[in-house]
Amino acid sequence: AVVKQVYLHGSELVVLSTCSPVAFPDVQWRYIRGRSVVVACPKLDRTDGYVEKLAAIFKQNNTPNVYVVRMEVPCCGGLSALVRQALALSGAPARLHEIMVSLEGQVLQES
Repeated sequence: AVVKQVYLHGSELVVLSTCSPVAFPDVQWRYIRGRSVVVACPKLDRTDGYVEKLAAIFKQNNTPNVYVVRMEVPCCGGLSALVRQALALSGAPARLHEIMVSLEGQVLQES
């Protein structure tokens, strides 16, 4: 079970793909600084339970904004899908922001 944590309460959350910081070294100052972070890989992780865990974090910690920082590769689309499902399940009013990074480390899309 996810426990309400002081460091998560009310903070913005970055859901970071495992590979994006390697390709995108600016991720720290552009997206991570001042926010809480979880890291996941929808291709290589066992993602069973991720939706429920994220939903509990969103719901129990009053998360105002969620930033998904992911690569342009198809498998990273699963990370965005997990977060969307978790937000729907949680019923939390958090706003979703998606940042897609190219293999060359450039921001391709920010929404």
